[in-house]
Amino acid sequence: EPRFERDLSAFPAPAYEPDVYPALAEGGKLLLFSVEDSRGHELPRHAAPALDRELRLKDPRAVCKEVWRLNALYGAKVFRFDGAGSPAHHILDVARELQFRGLRVLYGRSTRPEAIEPAGLPLLRASGCRALAFRVDTGSQRLLDDHYGHDFGITQAEQAVRGSRSFGMFISARFVFPCPEDDRHTQAETVRLVSRIRPDSVLVA
Repeated sequence: EPRFERDLSAFPAPAYEPDVYPALAEGGKLLLFSVEDSRGHELPRHAAPALDRELRLKDPRAVCKEVWRLNALYGAKVFRFDGAGSPAHHILDVARELQFRGLRVLYGRSTRPEAIEPAGLPLLRASGCRALAFRVDTGSQRLLDDHYGHDFGITQAEQAVRGSRSFGMFISARFVFPCPEDDRHTQAETVRLVSRIRPDSVLVA
């Protein structure tokens, strides 16, 4: 019977050692590594079974240990944290741990507008964060509430993007179009939102 492991820190880190991944050791690979710091909760409420939505956080010490190991193995200094469901407190805990360990790295992370608090942006910047990829999905408040089931509003999304840009972050915003409930009005709302927040990159799924 399959076992559902709730403690992400219990999983072994990906094996990038030279004897396992010789192509990486030989050079010619982009030394940009993805590190998972949480799992679950990033999907809309209707889009995944309850088990997949359970938010599991990896201990910040385990996250930073993986960063340190890759730095020690290959001198890697650029990372992407892929836990799109990480809440604000966990994002900042990872940033504090990076600083505590003296890890001088640059990183970006997948996130949601409600997880980026203005008061935490100086810490994020100081810890090496230079890019944020926001999942916004739509510019329609009705669709955010009724179709996607997100816990943030359009105004909060605008504030998160503008605040992050003021700290020099590269901003990517991800949208979905069309969803089953989109119409010309919601399309126009999305276009207007993109025009207002002016992210550096727009991804449309």
